[in-house]
Amino acid sequence: DGIDRIAPTIRPERAVGAYQNWRALLFLHWAVPAESLRPLVPPQLTLDLYDCDLATISDGEKIKEFVIELCDKIIMMKRYGEPMIPHFGHENPITSGYSLVQLIETSNVSAHFSEHKKAVYLNIFSCAWFDPIKAEDYCRKFFGAKSCTSHLQKRI
Repeated sequence: DGIDRIAPTIRPERAVGAYQNWRALLFLHWAVPAESLRPLVPPQLTLDLYDCDLATISDGEKIKEFVIELCDKIIMMKRYGEPMIPHFGHENPITSGYSLVQLIETSNVSAHFSEHKKAVYLNIFSCAWFDPIKAEDYCRKFFGAKSCTSHLQKRI
C-alpha cells in the first residue's frame, strides 16, 4: 500500500482524534507476592472420572444435556454458542470416543470420553469463581463414576 509503517508520511484525510508522545508516558511496575493475588484468581478444576456408565459417556445427547446443566445450574456460567461434541479417533479403540468443548463467557469446559476405558477426562477452566466440590459431585453422579481423581490447580 506504499505506507511506511515505522514513520508514516501520508497524513490522514480528516482531523486527528488523539495524540500521544512517549515523552509524556510513565509506566510503573512493582513486584506483588503471588500469595496476595492468588485469592483473586479462580482455580482450574480437572477431573478424571473412572468406571463410568458406558451408555452415558457413549451418548452425544446425554453429554450435551450434561454440559448445559453443568454450566446453567451447577457452575452458573453463561454458555457461548452450542457445545461441540464430535465423536472421533475411530482408528484406535483406546482413543475412540466423544470430545466436548463448550465455550463459556469466562473461558471453557472441555472433556474427552474414553469408551474403551469407561473414563471421562474433564477440565473446567474459568476466570469466574465456581464451587469445585459441587461441580465434582455433579460430574460423578451424572456419569456414574465409581472413582475420581480431582485436581484443583492454582493459576498463580
